[in-house]
Amino acid sequence: MISSSYSGISINDPDELIDSIKKVHTKVPLTGKKTNELLALKDKQLQYLIAAIRNTPQIPENWSEDEWKEWLATLIPHRILSLLALHISTWEEKFRPPDFIYSRLIKEFHQAAIKSVLIDHQLLNLSSIFEKEKIEVIIVKGVALARSIYPDTATRISCDIDLFVQPENIKNLENILENLGYRCPEHTFDISPDIFQEEVFFTPKNMANIDIHWSIDRNFSLFDQDWLDKAFISKQLIQYNNFNFFTFNPINHLEYLAFHHIFQHDSMTFDWIMDIAYLFPKLTIEDWKIITKKSAMDNVRISLELALIIASLWSGVSLPENYNNFSNWPVPSQKEQKIMTFAKNHSIYLMSFIHIIHALKNRNDKISHIYYYIFPPKGLLYKYRKSDSILDIPCAYIRRWISFIKYF
Repeated sequence: MISSSYSGISINDPDELIDSIKKVHTKVPLTGKKTNELLALKDKQLQYLIAAIRNTPQIPENWSEDEWKEWLATLIPHRILSLLALHISTWEEKFRPPDFIYSRLIKEFHQAAIKSVLIDHQLLNLSSIFEKEKIEVIIVKGVALARSIYPDTATRISCDIDLFVQPENIKNLENILENLGYRCPEHTFDISPDIFQEEVFFTPKNMANIDIHWSIDRNFSLFDQDWLDKAFISKQLIQYNNFNFFTFNPINHLEYLAFHHIFQHDSMTFDWIMDIAYLFPKLTIEDWKIITKKSAMDNVRISLELALIIASLWSGVSLPENYNNFSNWPVPSQKEQKIMTFAKNHSIYLMSFIHIIHALKNRNDKISHIYYYIFPPKGLLYKYRKSDSILDIPCAYIRRWISFIKYF
C-alpha cells in the first residue's frame, strides 16, 4: 500500500512530479526493452512527454537528434504515439518537436486512423451477426473505450477485440466465428471452462483478432462468482456511428481495467494508463461512493488505487476532492492483500497454479489439470511451435518447459 504518500494527487512542481512518477513505478513498472526503460530518459524529456499527454503546450529543449530518437523509441511499445500526434498537431510550431519526429507522429496517427476504420467495419459486421443470432455480447477495453470516451478512435488502437460472453453462448459463438473463417488453435473452453477464462480467435484477413472471455478471474477468484452476471445486467449501451454495442458500465469497467492492467500483467503501457485517465472522470459522485466500497468487496481495492494514482500523475486528471485521499477509503481485504504480495513478480504464476489445484474439489480434476499443465493439448502449444510438422511437437513441449524456468 502507498496511500500515505499520496493523500493528494495534484502536484505542481515538475521535479516533485517526476519523483512521484518514478516512485509509483517501482511498484507498477512500465513496459519496454528493459523494466522502466522510459524513466531513464532525462527529466526534461519526461516533462515534455507529460506536456504532450496532458495537451499543455511546452517548448522543447534543444535536444540532439539522438536524444529525440531515444525519446520516440522508448514510446513505441506504449502505443500512444497517435494520441500525442493529435495533441501536438494543435500546438503552435514553436512547441512542436523537430520535423523528423513530428512527421513520424503524424504518420502514426494516419495509420491508426486507417486501422480504426477497418475495425469499425469488422465490428459492424460482427454486431449485426450477434444481434441476428441473439447472442448477448459485451465489448470491453481498447476497442470499446476508443468508441466511447477517447477524443478520436485513431488515438486508441487495439490489435484485438475483447468480448465477454455468458458461458452458455460460447459454443454458438465459436461456430459463428469459425464459419466466418476465424481460427482458434486452443479451444480452451472445451478443455476446461472452469480453469480457463478466455480463448483467442485469429483473424482470417487484415482484421483484429477476437478474444472471447467467459469469466473475470479463474486464477484467484478475487471477484464473486456472480460479478459477470451483474455486469451483464448493468451493461451500458454505446451508440456509435452505424451500429450500437454494449460495454461495462463505468464502475465495472474501471474495476476490470484496474484488475487487468495492474494485477494480471507484469508491466504497464501508456495506452492502458490513458484508458484509466479517460474513464474515471466519467464516474459521478454517486458512482465514487459506490466504487470505494465495491472495490474492497471485489478485492481490487489496491489495484484500483494504483491505477488511479498512475493515471492521475501522468494525465493530470484529478479525483473528486472527497475521494483523493486513499487512507479514507475502505481497507483492502486480507485476501486481496495476501494475493497482491505475489503480484508483479514471478511467484504469482506458481501461486495461481496452487490456487487452481486447491479450488478443484474432485481428485481426478486435480490430476487432469496437473497433466494438462505439463503436457497441454497440441492446440495450446501454438506459441511454442516453429513448424506444422508433427515432429516439432516434442520440441514445442521442451520450449514451453524452458520458458517456465524463469517463473519457478
